[in-house]
Parts: sequence; structure tokens; C-alpha cells
Amino acid sequence: MSYDAAVLVSASSVSYQMVTDAENLRDEVKDAVNTVRDADDDRIIAVYVFYGVMMGIPLLGFASWVCGVATYSYIMSQVALVVLSISWLLVAVTFALGVFLDDTCVEAGKYVYGQNNTLTDLIECGTTTSSLETYGDTWSALDTAQAEPSTYISVLETNYGFTTNVYTSSAAEVNSAEYARNKNLLFGMYDSYGVVAADCASMTDPSTVVLCYVPTIDSSNYASLCDSSTGTDKASDRCLKQTEILSAAGMTGAAYLISCEHLNGVTLDLNNNICQDMVDGLINVCVGQILIAFFYFFVLAVGCIGMNRFNNENYRDSAASVKPDPGPTQQVVVVTHDHYRHG
Repeated sequence: MSYDAAVLVSASSVSYQMVTDAENLRDEVKDAVNTVRDADDDRIIAVYVFYGVMMGIPLLGFASWVCGVATYSYIMSQVALVVLSISWLLVAVTFALGVFLDDTCVEAGKYVYGQNNTLTDLIECGTTTSSLETYGDTWSALDTAQAEPSTYISVLETNYGFTTNVYTSSAAEVNSAEYARNKNLLFGMYDSYGVVAADCASMTDPSTVVLCYVPTIDSSNYASLCDSSTGTDKASDRCLKQTEILSAAGMTGAAYLISCEHLNGVTLDLNNNICQDMVDGLINVCVGQILIAFFYFFVLAVGCIGMNRFNNENYRDSAASVKPDPGPTQQVVVVTHDHYRHG
């Protein structure tokens, strides 16, 4: 939107680098999203395998009891010892990750509301030189259109928080960093210059920023009607209004990149829509890991005991079982009074 608008209204050639920068930004975001999605699929499979193994290990103890094979209990005890160590390690890692994420969410909130935060040094906006040049060209075109004689009152930049109504390089550096000012200026022109709401998505949904046209003008006839050199109706109010709109649109698009508004959107979404669920999820995972680690204390104990108890050679009716030796048989002689009487 910004580049196309700038090409139509700018008196000088507009650098295409701004479009390249925007495309690179889009590709980086898409690559990051795809990386997260691919990693999510792998993590889901890994979680299923991990917990499946954990649920399957106690079955070795059951098999040891049913079959009377102590080897199964031995294997279960050794694996349980390893899993027990891993479980408590995961508890520590999950807890640390939860603390880190919670701190990140707090810093994201500070970033959104303009407070001092640690994310400012980590988040880089990227190169904005070409965007700033485009911003200056389109603001100059806006000044030119506003200076033309007309029967309407132009929308002024200072009404929307700008530091001045006239372009200077220093003013461009300050105001291009404020995306909201530029967006509100554009929307103010839509409201004041007769743009039909039904034909302009931005007027019905302020979260959507699109390029709109005044009645009787569109992208197909603007150049022939309103071009500053060859336009057949370039001095008319409708052309001047549309030129101002195009200039404001170019400024808004450039300010989006210069002000890092895309990063503001990411941190705002992180703060409002993602953090709470993610932190709650990590807490639940941490609690689950603690329960598993606690449960495996008993699995380990059963495995150690089962090596002896579940061994069929130790069963009472087993030929191989060891029975206590009662010793030699002794005869007991009972002496009665008759022995003394007749002996």
C-alpha cells in the first residue's frame, strides 16, 4: 500500500527497497511460524512416545508377577531408576522454563505500555532508511496538495498529534516513529473527504488498514485524472483530496516499518492472548512431572522387591525353593513311676 501510494504522488523516484524490506520481514515471520509449527508436530510425537514408555514400564512388574520371572522386575527397577532421574530433571527444567516465560510475559507487557524493559535491547526493528526516504517524499507530496487552492479545508497533521504540519527531515524522524499518528491522520481523511464506508474496509473495521478512494476515483483512473503533470482534472477538489489520502497512506505504511509496529503487535498478542494460557500449561506440565516422579519411587521399590518376591524359584511349592532342615529325629523316653516300682 505504501509503495504504490508513494509512486502515484511522489515527484521523485521511490526506492523499491522498502518493499524488499517488507517482504523480507514477512518471510522471516512466516519462516518463524512454520518452524514453530514443525517443532510442535515433533514435540507432540515425542510427548506421546515418552509418556507411552512411562506407562508401559510398570507392565514389566505385572509380567514379572504373572510369569514368575525375576528378570522382568530387575529390568523394571533399572529403567525406573533412569526414568526417575529424568523425571526430576524435567521438573527442574519445566519450572525454570516457566519462570523464564513468566518474566518474558511481564517484560512484554512493559514493552507494550512503553515502560522500561529488557526486551528493547533484544528486539531489533531492522533497516528503515528506505522507509524514511519514502515517508519524506510522501509528506512533501501532502504539503504540495494542501497548498493548492481548494474549496474544502484540509485535514491537518497537528490535529492528530504531529509536531508540525510541514515536512522537515527532523520532523519526519520524529513523527514517522509514531504509527498511530499516521494511521489516525489517514482515517481522519477518510472521514472528512467523503470516502464511502461500504467501499472502505478501514471505516468499518479500524484494525484493518487499506487504501481507499473518494467517489468517482479509483486506482484505474487516478493517474489520468489527477497526475500532477498530465492529469485532466488535477486541480479539482476530488483529485486534491485523493492525493492527500494517497500521501497519508504512504506515510502510514512507511511508519509501520519505521516504528516497529509489527513487533508491537507481536508483543501485544503475547501479553494479552498467549502468556496466560502458556504459563498455565507449563504449570500443569510441571505438576504432572512431579506426580510421575513421585509415582516412580513406588515403581522402583516394587521392582527391587519383585526381584525376590516374584521369582518362581522362591515360591513355597517350588522344587528349587529352600526349606528349613528340621534336624535328626529324636526319641523321647517317658519315665513313669512303674519303672521305679518294677525295675
